[in-house]
Amino acid sequence: MIRTFLTCAAIGLLSACASQMTLTEDQCRGTNWYQRGEQEALMGMRPQIDRYAEQCLRFGAAPSETDYMDGWAYGYGEWNRRVSGRRG
Repeated sequence: MIRTFLTCAAIGLLSACASQMTLTEDQCRGTNWYQRGEQEALMGMRPQIDRYAEQCLRFGAAPSETDYMDGWAYGYGEWNRRVSGRRG
């Protein structure tokens, strides 16, 4: 029970930190959006693509929503499998 609580607390902390991060121009233009979406879903985060699109707009850049959401969907499936304890 304590382990579960600590895991949830760590995920919450990481989510809070990630949600406060502001992207640089290099990040807006050079990020692997599939990988970023997958990693955020694996941390139990909701999709952040709208926030990223808003941040990158000031640089005249746009994140790939399709790549991000494809990665997020894959990561979420894996996260859900891990949380539910299913194998396979």
